[in-house]
Amino acid sequence: MRTDKQREYDREWKKRWRQSPENLAIHQSSMKASYEKHKEERLAQKKEYYIAHEDEIKAKQKEYRNSEAGKLAALTRAHRHRARMLGAFVEDVDRTIVWARDKGICHICEKPVIGLWQLDHIVPLSKGGKHCYDNVAVSHYKCNAGKKDRNLEDYKRSANRY
Repeated sequence: MRTDKQREYDREWKKRWRQSPENLAIHQSSMKASYEKHKEERLAQKKEYYIAHEDEIKAKQKEYRNSEAGKLAALTRAHRHRARMLGAFVEDVDRTIVWARDKGICHICEKPVIGLWQLDHIVPLSKGGKHCYDNVAVSHYKCNAGKKDRNLEDYKRSANRY
């Protein structure tokens, strides 16, 4: 039986061994070969586990989708998908960074946003805008819905609001 000291020595030796680029390449190729060799077996195990725990998995998925993190992830996926479908440049945009940058102020009506908010594209995707930090801002749902696919200047002119 191996002692904790022996296990620690082995871990350290393997760590030092993998620091060499040649040894790292050997390790990675052996891991890849092992992955390919046991791929079908692992897939069968995953399927078996899913069938045995289907109700629990679906309950956890539903709980996540209804959580703030799940809703945020869905919004982010929707924005990225829409931008890609329109052939726009797509950057990973973190809504929390945009919120902090804009200090929670709606860029359309310039009032504080309380509660739910949307990520608005300043130059709409349909007009060739990009999905990037320079082209997104915080907005109220109503403000963004009223603006539709217009530039901010066009919206303000047509609404005679400001």
